[in-house]
Amino acid sequence: MRMFLACDYYATGEGATKCLMIQSFNAYNDKTLEEQAFEAFCNRFDPYFARGMEILTEEEFFYRYRQYMPDVVWNLYNDKQAHFAWSTMLHVNYS
Repeated sequence: MRMFLACDYYATGEGATKCLMIQSFNAYNDKTLEEQAFEAFCNRFDPYFARGMEILTEEEFFYRYRQYMPDVVWNLYNDKQAHFAWSTMLHVNYS
């Protein structure tokens, strides 16, 4: 099952960071899908960002974050491959 994970982190003087992840997880695992998603998010990004992690629906994820996904990745995603994993981190600081 594909899970859609995101974290928007903002802090004065630290800038803004977006952590985005789409990944397929195995429903036939000893851990729940949510536990697998949390673990994968912490492994990919600093666990500090997990405190703001949201598990979103596909529709909500793409409504909010589609513009951060390159077209080549979007096209591969839409092929509905059996397993799909994509993540990105964007950090901007103007101070």
